[in-house]
Amino acid sequence: MPIAHGAIRFGLSRPACYKAIRAFDEDGLPGLLPDRPGPRGPHKLTPEVVAFLSDASARDPSLGMDELARMAREQLGVELHRRSVQHALVSQKNSPRRFGANAAWLWLSALALNAMALVRRAACGHEWRWARMKRIRAVWIHLVARVTRHGRRTILVLGAAGAHLMAAHQRMILAMPPPTPSPG
Repeated sequence: MPIAHGAIRFGLSRPACYKAIRAFDEDGLPGLLPDRPGPRGPHKLTPEVVAFLSDASARDPSLGMDELARMAREQLGVELHRRSVQHALVSQKNSPRRFGANAAWLWLSALALNAMALVRRAACGHEWRWARMKRIRAVWIHLVARVTRHGRRTILVLGAAGAHLMAAHQRMILAMPPPTPSPG
């Protein structure tokens, strides 16, 4: 169907159809969702203003948020509320560049979450796709067997699924053809 006919059928203009097609090609289905209204970020707290506030606070830690806002108004010509100043200093203090030793932990956490999402998507059925990892771990670990200690003995307790799984693997192994001897 031509774009013009589709546009008429759905009550859209041709440019709107082309814009939707381009958004879908670039971002997929989320590209068709409307953008969040309003500003996209802080318009007064530019990097220069945040650097000024951070430097002034580091030079004189006794300065309050009102004094820092007054200094920004006098020296930079930017009118800031004291909560904006406080937010700028906290965000500067907790920026990812300043994690230091914890940066590796943060990176590993993100890597582990992404790996678990891939495992969930690839290895789990549809009903497990949105399950929390704690639930998946508990079911996968306790599904087949559980290791318990009784006195000095370590016992492997098979769950119902474990016995079923072992029987299925035993049938699969028995159904395999015998290996052929290699000539030689």
